[in-house]
Amino acid sequence: MTDMERRKHPRTEEKAIVGFGFLNQTPRYLGFVENTSAYGIQFISEKALPVGTLVTIQPWRCGIRPPETISAGSRREADAICAGSHNATHRLNAMVIGKVVHCRRIEDHVPPAYAIGARYEGSAV
Repeated sequence: MTDMERRKHPRTEEKAIVGFGFLNQTPRYLGFVENTSAYGIQFISEKALPVGTLVTIQPWRCGIRPPETISAGSRREADAICAGSHNATHRLNAMVIGKVVHCRRIEDHVPPAYAIGARYEGSAV
């Protein structure tokens, strides 16, 4: 049985960008959404997050300058997603608070990147 088959809630595959950070703090970071559900989100980021951490997550508006905290490769990926997103609809349409439930290093990814899963802590989508 795969991870997707074991999940409690169905996921929707996404190709979107989110900004995230710690509550009431800067800097912000970029995450590349892999999938969403009514109860959570999974995204890829160069920033590792400890399990249990509360973070704010919000849709990234294309055209806004990405934070200095991301690599040139991630900037290119963000540009590519934005170039193809003019007609895309996304489930995440407002800022939410998420609690990190897993953070797994993606092997052989340069620079280092992490698959991060967060459960929404309130009304989300």
